Amino acid sequence: MLVPAKVVQTCEFREYIPAMSGIDDTQFRRPGLRAILYARNSHDRTRRGISVNDQFAEMRPVAAREMWPIVGEFRDVGMSATRHARKPRDEFAAMMEAVRSGAGDVLMTWESARAQRDLAVYVALRDLCHDTKTLWWYTGELYDLTLRSHRNRTALDAVRDEDAGEGIREGVLRTVRQRAERGEPHGRIPFGYRRIYHSDTGKLIAQIPDDALPTAEFAFEALANPKAPIVREIVRRIAARQSAYSIAQDLNRRGIPTPFRNARGWDIIQVVRTASNPAYIGMRVHQGKVIGKATWEPLLKDDDVTAWWQASAIIADPTRKTHRDNAVKHLLSGLAFCGAPGCGEYLRMRHPRNAFCYTCIAAFHVAMAEHLLDDYVEAAVLERLERPDAADAFLNASNDDDVVQAALAEISEKQAKLEEARALATKGTLSLTSLAAMEAAWMPEIEAARERARRSSIPPVLEQLVGPNAREVWGGLTIPERRQALRAIVTVTVNPTGKGARSIRPGRVTLDWLTPGAPRRRPGPLSGPGANA
Repeated sequence: MLVPAKVVQTCEFREYIPAMSGIDDTQFRRPGLRAILYARNSHDRTRRGISVNDQFAEMRPVAAREMWPIVGEFRDVGMSATRHARKPRDEFAAMMEAVRSGAGDVLMTWESARAQRDLAVYVALRDLCHDTKTLWWYTGELYDLTLRSHRNRTALDAVRDEDAGEGIREGVLRTVRQRAERGEPHGRIPFGYRRIYHSDTGKLIAQIPDDALPTAEFAFEALANPKAPIVREIVRRIAARQSAYSIAQDLNRRGIPTPFRNARGWDIIQVVRTASNPAYIGMRVHQGKVIGKATWEPLLKDDDVTAWWQASAIIADPTRKTHRDNAVKHLLSGLAFCGAPGCGEYLRMRHPRNAFCYTCIAAFHVAMAEHLLDDYVEAAVLERLERPDAADAFLNASNDDDVVQAALAEISEKQAKLEEARALATKGTLSLTSLAAMEAAWMPEIEAARERARRSSIPPVLEQLVGPNAREVWGGLTIPERRQALRAIVTVTVNPTGKGARSIRPGRVTLDWLTPGAPRRRPGPLSGPGANA
């Protein structure tokens, strides 16, 4: 931002010697030029690079000695200037606008690379300084970009700066890849973990769950409020088919910090990412793909690993409900279907004349009072769950971690291949006919793998319900939990009837009991009733 200028008398800096100049810079002394200062540094975890404050500390005495009043200072901290930068440099843009407006006569940067490591940006800055006749000072030299020789010199520096940036990036990527291949941690510490470093060398020793206790091997101070239990809780609740929205709301009510300390608190995305992060079961991910086992201790063990695979299958299922299920106050809203020929749409709650009723969302084909349909379905479901064969009927899915893991791996592999093929088609190196053939072959296989993963997971709430205590358990469940159970075992369809019907006549409501892991399907076009309850 622009700051008030403070003109400092030259005599205060008689002993100043430019640290970077190596030349007698009195040759370009031109007092009275208004100076705009810009400083930048990129991410520097080692803290060996020169800081933004250090850059200003180098430039301000030069401006003071040359009697250049400083009219503006701009800084970008932790920002890349290469063409691979992910975030815009807001202060750089503001500096360019200040130059464009004629606010200054000379732009000062500690070195040319502080302004840019991208030739395209250099060209924009060069043209701007040329058009506005703004001088550019860096590394102890002053450049007038209206002069051919100065444009040539700064262009050579810009080429070197961009190449240096590319070299740094290649080195970083190489290090990241090598660490990934060895299964070592890199980058941000996963939520619920902590890292132990050597007290003398600062070298990373281990990455462990943050609720781990000190051992003879690792001596450290235990944390007062570890986050690892929160991760385990989230995974278990997703595996129990609680909605990500309801979990996020609960965590916010309890004041649980988010993984990135977001001021807005937990949201659906953060809950889903936490529940499905392979790092928690000791797997190393590189560029979005699991590439092998990690060297760190898994945060999830034993039954929690099973819960993680179940949660991953639920998250990967494209048919899962993503609306705010905890906010649903009506048992069958969005669950029951309209059985009118050619319809098959969901029923939603409406309340004409203060009487709640389920109504077809398409064209009012069917309508039924809430209490009538809820009571009918609950009675039929509880009677079915209390039968001796209920366990065989509803709890016969494999619940096999290996099956789920293999299915998810197949999904990830084939989706990656499809994305690669689509990218090639976009570039024109793969024909649209070939892409269509690949999609036709792989999409059914991906759906089949998703179905295998889903069939291998049993909702824990259903395991509690099956048996002679079904009514007692049902009475203690919330509406979202009851809806989870209904999704797993039955498809409810309400069929049309004559006007004025105030009771449930035979054939009015169809209950199709689902086999273990089977998908809920809408009534097909022009279909009739299924198996009546």
